[in-house]
Amino acid sequence: MAESNNINKINMKNIIRFLLYSFLCLALKVNASENSNIGKEYYSNLNKGKISYYINKDIDSTIYYFHKAFSINKPFYQDYYRYAQIWNFENNYDSVYVYLVKSIELGCPELLFKNILYEEPFSITKQANTLKANLDFHRSKFLLDYNFKFVRFINNMLGKDQVIRINRRKLTNDIEKECYDKFAKQIDESNKNEFINYFRTHDFPDLRKVDYSTVNILSVFLNHYVTKDTNLVFTDSLFLIFKDQFDKGNMQPHVIVTPIDYSFMHFKKQIFGTYSSSLIENSKKVDSLNLEFGSMNIFYRNRIELITDKKESN
Repeated sequence: MAESNNINKINMKNIIRFLLYSFLCLALKVNASENSNIGKEYYSNLNKGKISYYINKDIDSTIYYFHKAFSINKPFYQDYYRYAQIWNFENNYDSVYVYLVKSIELGCPELLFKNILYEEPFSITKQANTLKANLDFHRSKFLLDYNFKFVRFINNMLGKDQVIRINRRKLTNDIEKECYDKFAKQIDESNKNEFINYFRTHDFPDLRKVDYSTVNILSVFLNHYVTKDTNLVFTDSLFLIFKDQFDKGNMQPHVIVTPIDYSFMHFKKQIFGTYSSSLIENSKKVDSLNLEFGSMNIFYRNRIELITDKKESN
């Protein structure tokens, strides 16, 4: 009898939580349209939720910030997955099931979701068995809205981009390499212009409707084509297209910030500080840019990565 009462109390607490956060989401949706930078606000709240959980050990604040973020912008599969992961740590398997399903239906790859679905203790729960039995159904939902047209365009562009770099590796003569580099620069400029013209004549696609490898290819393009001048990067035409999509909530921070930091590693500089913190010359400047682009500041990112053993930017 005592055990039954305890279960009822836990269930009632969960019901109250659900009602409170449902009301919160409804209230926040009214104000979301007034937000001029959805991406910044969205990731700011997700970051606060992660800090609340991993650093402050406050599950109620974690729930508050994640649901606030979800009310501002439609989540990407990574965001639902991280929320499912938190509930997995809390042994709340009903919530794990709900958010893992949402993540899978938005294209979460097996490489990621297997870390929850096929690992104990969740793997032996009735919720996991239900998900395994219906896994193909949930995964097929992503394919129903899959943007094949955009993926084909991206893969064609990737072929044009990579053929230059593959042929370059075959050269051994320095003079030939120098001539080839000049030629490759012209091709890069042509590819960049084609890329920019595409986005000027077509609506930018919903990146929730393409696979994660296509999103990663977008980062590769930005890495290859953005200006290498640190002072001009924020005026670069391709960067501005990506930044506009981030502001609208249609692009994840790592798509923009990681490749740009990678480009400038050659100069031992980091704009966003996604790599070694020892290379950061001005932490205040880096953190102000991280805030603007939805990426977590250096201090908390390093602490969370130590706890979770995973790169926070990916």
